[in-house]
Amino acid sequence: MAIGTPWVGSVVEGNVTGTNGTSVTVDVSGATNGEVVWIIGTLGDAEIGAITAPAGWTSFGQQSEGTSGGSSSRTVIFWKVKGSGDTNVTVSDATNWTVTTKRQFVPISWPGVDPTTPAESIAWATHTTGTSYATGSGTPTAANRWAMAVFSSRGSTASVAWTPDAALTSRASVINTGNPYVGLLVADSNGAVTQAAHSYTSTGQTASHGLGAVLFLIPAAAATGKPPSTISQYTGFF
Repeated sequence: MAIGTPWVGSVVEGNVTGTNGTSVTVDVSGATNGEVVWIIGTLGDAEIGAITAPAGWTSFGQQSEGTSGGSSSRTVIFWKVKGSGDTNVTVSDATNWTVTTKRQFVPISWPGVDPTTPAESIAWATHTTGTSYATGSGTPTAANRWAMAVFSSRGSTASVAWTPDAALTSRASVINTGNPYVGLLVADSNGAVTQAAHSYTSTGQTASHGLGAVLFLIPAAAATGKPPSTISQYTGFF
């Protein structure tokens, strides 16, 4: 089964000044039931530790940059198979998300992704200076995977729009319009990539904090059932 163009829901908070908080609610109701839906987000603080996935969701990966309490950041990637009851999903963690901070979260769903093992080979890189944001280097295990790249930023200089790597198609691109500026870019290869090492670099605001990650979406297996047998009946005289 081929992977297709993703559904993208509303980003919280989006291209606005932004507010501080210790939770966020994301609407995934527009995703197709039975397909894998992702919640990808970034916080303008590293926080104390790993953010727990919402009930029923799985953490595919998360990473922090810097030290909580100062300028820093954390990016999280959660997923689940969309059910009819999945609507507004709240991400919070009373233990590890305790520093009020700006955040950017987007729900996104690529049709045709395997519902059991949706992705593989995540590779992270931290950003500490300048305007170039790189992912780590990852290699898919087959040549039918799509690359998905996530970039996040946290700065105090200016709100600058993202420019994705030339090999990527932007699916969600946001940054706060007020200081501090927390930004998030989610992009993909818009098709299968080769079975080789891949890394990507996008540009954004001048910042000393941020993260980049690449992972590879796995297509669902095609149905392999046999066609029904055709039984022929001869009637006549010998």
